[in-house]
Amino acid sequence: LRPVELLQDVLMPVLAQVGDEWHRGPARIAHEHLMSSTMRNILGSFLRLYARPEVSTRLLFTTLAGERHEIGTLGAAMLAASSGLGVAYLGPDLPAREIVESVRPAGAQVLVLGLTATSAGKAKERELRTIVRDLPKEVELWAGGRGALRHTALISPRGLVLPDYNAYQQELVRVG
Repeated sequence: LRPVELLQDVLMPVLAQVGDEWHRGPARIAHEHLMSSTMRNILGSFLRLYARPEVSTRLLFTTLAGERHEIGTLGAAMLAASSGLGVAYLGPDLPAREIVESVRPAGAQVLVLGLTATSAGKAKERELRTIVRDLPKEVELWAGGRGALRHTALISPRGLVLPDYNAYQQELVRVG
């Protein structure tokens, strides 16, 4: 399997199934946490395997404060690395100010934010507004995940809302 197929066809569907089973009742929260931890380890291993620190095109990956669901974002980082691009992965749950201040030291040309369907509320909008306003103009902003569509009006004037991994792959080819 190619990395994108592994992510789209295997890992993400399994994670979604465990999440659905947790919501319906047969699975417990411990099952969901175990699956998430396992996925995080698998994707992190692939990210290290594909790491290329010497490349010129670099992408910075994270999620906003309060957003602890990182698997989709970590998967996106793994896809970028497997495409030969440089990756800096900050992990989940970072305040907007920290994200913006991390872009230049990371040497990033693109900031990739993961937003899940649970990403809502005034605090989330304030965080996004800070990034849209304060991200250096020369740095592209990409947002993905189910929650990104909810914030299209806020993100689109400044960046891209990527509806799926196929659209994301096209952007990776463009910047790579």
